[in-house]
Amino acid sequence: MASSADILFENEFVGDTYKEVPEDKQNAYKKFFTAKEEKMKKSAQISAVQALNVKPAATNTALMDRKDVYRSKVSGVPLQFNQGPLDPVVEKANLVEKKRKIFFDSGDRDTDAYPDASDFVISCGRIFHNVKSIRLVSLEFPNVVKAIDTLKNNQLYWINIEDDSLDPPYPVYTATVSPGSYSLTTLQTELTTEMAIPFRNDGQVYSDGTFPIHHLFVVTVNLETDYVGFTSLVAQPCGQNPITTTGGSTLISLTQNNHGYVNGQLIYILGVVGILGGLQASDINGSFSITVIDENRFTFNVLVVATTTVTGGGTLVKTGREAPFQFLFGQNLYPLADIIGFPVENSFVTIGQTDPITANTKTITEIIPGENETSIICPDHRILPGDKVNLVNVNVTPSIYQNEKYNRIFTVYSVPSPDVFTIRYGTQHVSDISTAFVGTQTFQMYYPGHGFNRIVDITQIGPNLVQITTLFPHGFTSTSTVLLKQTNSVPNVDGFYKVILMPNSLDTFAIQSSNLSHPLSIVTPGFSGILSSDQIFYLTNVTSLGGFTTSDLNNVPFTVRDIIDENNFTFSGIYGLSQFAETGGGSGIRINSKIHGWRGTQSNNDTGSLYKPVRMSGDNYAFMCCPGLNSDSISNSGPVENILAKIFVSVIPGYVIFNDFDGSPIDFALPISTLKDFHFQIKAKDNSSVLFNGLDYSFGIELIELIQSTQDMSMNQTSRIMPPGSSKK
Repeated sequence: MASSADILFENEFVGDTYKEVPEDKQNAYKKFFTAKEEKMKKSAQISAVQALNVKPAATNTALMDRKDVYRSKVSGVPLQFNQGPLDPVVEKANLVEKKRKIFFDSGDRDTDAYPDASDFVISCGRIFHNVKSIRLVSLEFPNVVKAIDTLKNNQLYWINIEDDSLDPPYPVYTATVSPGSYSLTTLQTELTTEMAIPFRNDGQVYSDGTFPIHHLFVVTVNLETDYVGFTSLVAQPCGQNPITTTGGSTLISLTQNNHGYVNGQLIYILGVVGILGGLQASDINGSFSITVIDENRFTFNVLVVATTTVTGGGTLVKTGREAPFQFLFGQNLYPLADIIGFPVENSFVTIGQTDPITANTKTITEIIPGENETSIICPDHRILPGDKVNLVNVNVTPSIYQNEKYNRIFTVYSVPSPDVFTIRYGTQHVSDISTAFVGTQTFQMYYPGHGFNRIVDITQIGPNLVQITTLFPHGFTSTSTVLLKQTNSVPNVDGFYKVILMPNSLDTFAIQSSNLSHPLSIVTPGFSGILSSDQIFYLTNVTSLGGFTTSDLNNVPFTVRDIIDENNFTFSGIYGLSQFAETGGGSGIRINSKIHGWRGTQSNNDTGSLYKPVRMSGDNYAFMCCPGLNSDSISNSGPVENILAKIFVSVIPGYVIFNDFDGSPIDFALPISTLKDFHFQIKAKDNSSVLFNGLDYSFGIELIELIQSTQDMSMNQTSRIMPPGSSKK
């Protein structure tokens, strides 16, 4: 049976009707007929190629296509390209590659549908068929890649140690840096300004009726060493001309009524202007250890000798003390940390021990089946109700491994004794538990002087007065407040209280109800509980151990579980489960909590060495992406997908990048049968959009079409490469 190709390209003609025509006439007619036939064939071939490659006129259908594209955009479904094998008839045709160029300008997009040039769909201007590859060939691109940008890295977060008395304690203060690209000195000014906006004390009036003041941060930068430091101060004005120099001496005297400082305290002098006794203002402004003369005067020494004895300084002079605070870069979105050389974590102290963490597993010695509950005998398990456990090598009927709901991970239902816990899972038979054990989310830490504390006694000592005794000195002051949790007195005394210090005692304090109609009274004393503000902590720089991954162990909250002594405690996590017992974690582990990480000055050099260099240039590359292209020609180690080209950000912000990119061809295993629109995106390396905020860019795309050679066109058939499933007319 003849194929369609045979029918297309072969004919059998009827016998000649002019055999008896004289030979000279016959040859003349033959020449005429052959010439006419060739002319018609050539005309048909040209028409076929023109029909294939002509730019289509704008029609209502084309407009509807773009509306469909918009509906695809708002519905979240990416633009799709129809790719597939060539039509069987065309596969035998002589195909040639045709290079095409398309020039795009993001300003030509539908700005109602796509308000920013970072993400838009745009028409090709005509329809292309059987596209086998595309690539970026030219680019004019304004550098809008900001070093600091919204929804990326423009936020600072901190808490103040003095706010432990607020209810709730430790409100988080924020400052927002304006998007843009800065030098280190201009960023210093921006940080000083923005961090001064929030009021201290969470904006609340103090108990003595005074109004809160604004935050004051001294931001210090060093261009040579990449040092960046933030010093939080509580400062008070001194009055007019409080500074007195001493001629021939470095001694400076300062007058400030009721300054409240003590001998040897580190004090900051701010706001001195002009030249004073031959000293520049910069010689006097700074931090100094003081000698107190009386309640209104103190002295300090500067590095330069004054030439004369004079009094001055101006009207803006302030003195201030450091106010310890913590940055919370590790648990909040879009922190500024990385660009200024800080780790993306909360303020910390270094534990100073190598391999201080032990991950635990517990051996199962017996299992007691039950209809609704199964009892697990596990000596000294140290497990609590609500804990998540991983039961390993536990062979029971019905199987815990074939149950999709549990798959061997259970929540502990009850703890009848230190050696037994139960799970809400019915079992009938125990097959084999010879190698069974329990994986947990609990750890033990060796950290000398860790500072965590717990309640060891709760006793009524008077009407509306309960005494709390802690394992170690509590460190509270007369203005402290405390949040108690998990207290086991009857009734419990969980809640938020103002601390009442007990005379001659460092490990006891008292609490009372502020509501006199409901005085604090307990029937049965207690012996346990936690001071909840210091029980949550974070670790960083921990290596994997016991089957836990680094993401299970770093920058995630842990809870103190039990304090063994002043050097050891147990704690629990919320991610992962132990698979084997192991002691490890590495060296240089850092810890943050409400008792670890407070400092008056936080810097990118807190450990004595620079954490990382300051990076004010921002990202040095971006990606042009084209969602919907089914190609594996370009891959990326990061989260960005559908990459068309890598754009090198080689100029400073505000300038235009010309043709600085890596634009390797995107080849398709199956050609795109019909291409009329493109979806373009500009992405940063973290997969966030690079916003243009009204600016536009232009670029050129080269694509290769597969078209049918004119030598394959017959006089009787004009062919176009058809998408699969299409019918020929």
